[in-house]
Amino acid sequence: MGALIRTVGTRMLIQHFNHEFCGSRLNDIRTQHPMVDPKNQLIQEYFKTDKDLLWLTNNIKHGHARRPDNKCFLPVKNKDKAAPNAISRWTWFIDKANISGLDALTAANHVAVCDAIYTGLTGASSTGGRYDRIEFDAIDGTSVKGAADQFVLQAEETDPDGAKYYKVILVTPPIPAAAGGGRPKKDDQPGDP
Repeated sequence: MGALIRTVGTRMLIQHFNHEFCGSRLNDIRTQHPMVDPKNQLIQEYFKTDKDLLWLTNNIKHGHARRPDNKCFLPVKNKDKAAPNAISRWTWFIDKANISGLDALTAANHVAVCDAIYTGLTGASSTGGRYDRIEFDAIDGTSVKGAADQFVLQAEETDPDGAKYYKVILVTPPIPAAAGGGRPKKDDQPGDP
């Protein structure tokens, strides 16, 4: 997965998630049901009951999404010519069928990311109120001392205006030296031999 961290596509996806989990969209996730609601629950509850990011990506749909398919956890369309396959790379990465030694997101980290999002959606900040937003990032584990595997960091943060928000960071191993790092070669990426 380290191969995804330094890509233009990863930055685009993070920007989308940061937009999706703030303001009126965050309120929709907290207070509304998805368009198709098999469990008759609010969107936020699916992060507690269905801890599979690919399932959530493909099945949670809302009218605020600007995509024709209403999938709110995917960007509208990737227009960046440097990474035309960013969305397909992301869906490959979160597909549990690809975790066997191919640097996709591990099953444990599906759970960790969903748990962190659920905390950001439902938990109380240190001031007792709801978090203002959830912010996401992804970093290469070479910047974390001793990091060799994927893991999720999460914490309450305070912005310069004093608002409390929840931060979720996915840490992954560095890009492997082998061509493509074992992942599907979809776009040329930094670090590829």
